Amino acid sequence: MENKNIDVIREMETVRNYMDKRFPESKILAASFKNLTQISNAFFHGADACTISPDLLDKMVDNSFTARDNAVFTADWQNISGK
Repeated sequence: MENKNIDVIREMETVRNYMDKRFPESKILAASFKNLTQISNAFFHGADACTISPDLLDKMVDNSFTARDNAVFTADWQNISGK
């Protein structure tokens, strides 16, 4: 869509609003991502799920923020669970 100069965020919001009104039990699956920003935007603007390539999934998981947040979560869990 981006290579055709279509406002992807606007389209995602339009689809989300339409689906919520007409088919509220339906879910939106987004696909064909080229970068992490596209994935974040899809979730932020209405996607319920995304297909993500292995290389982008690795980039999502293997970054300094994930490592830091995982360490904080692990420490918090150990504090409250005693494990």
